[in-house]
Amino acid sequence: MTAWHEAGHVVVYLLQGRSLRYVMLRPRGAGRAGFTAVRPCRVDVSSVAVVAHARPLAQARHVLEVTSAAERLHEGVTAADVRLGAYLHGGHDALITEARHAYGLADDQPDLWAEIAQDLVDRH
Repeated sequence: MTAWHEAGHVVVYLLQGRSLRYVMLRPRGAGRAGFTAVRPCRVDVSSVAVVAHARPLAQARHVLEVTSAAERLHEGVTAADVRLGAYLHGGHDALITEARHAYGLADDQPDLWAEIAQDLVDRH
């Protein structure tokens, strides 16, 4: 899952024209499981929000592709449950919240960055 997590970041960063410095994956129990470093280091807050959304969306897409609808039905898990679980385990909620507040978006307004990230993950 960590590899899919970081792959979501990488795809969106590359589509934003950024160059990768490195991608790190660590075994479980070593603290942070993964990290993607790009150039330039400072990134616009709206770009960060799209990248933050790409991670759980890429992970959820992978899980949905490798499990059948029958398996999910047997477990009582919907596609929405898979996406929500990926967001809850993502650790990027603070970045998304920061971006929403920086652009004056209320919590009940639709998140355009999530839509952009979903489109990028689906196409790339």
